[in-house]
Amino acid sequence: DRVHIIHVEGYTFEEQFKIAKDYILPKYAKQYNMIDMINVSDDLIEKLCSRRRTGVRDIERAIRDIYKKSAYTMLVEHINTISINVDNCEKLINFTYSPKGLQKAPGF
Repeated sequence: DRVHIIHVEGYTFEEQFKIAKDYILPKYAKQYNMIDMINVSDDLIEKLCSRRRTGVRDIERAIRDIYKKSAYTMLVEHINTISINVDNCEKLINFTYSPKGLQKAPGF
């Protein structure tokens, strides 16, 4: 009757990236009816996945926020498509990337 402690690691970076790219992005594109309207770059997804102690739920929350803010930006600026990457993230969707993840920019 001995108790053994088993350490269960989370998803690896590659697994998180694949989950975000293959499942989370299409999920929100379909949910917000924005298929082929928003392009989230691989470099932004990599940044989201490379944060320390990032879980899939955190990545999903960030991607959901990206879709919501992108939809708002598209509506206000009367544009049909939008591409989001690390460089234009703050300008287009009023979010900035920091080591802690996407942060709401002041004044939004």
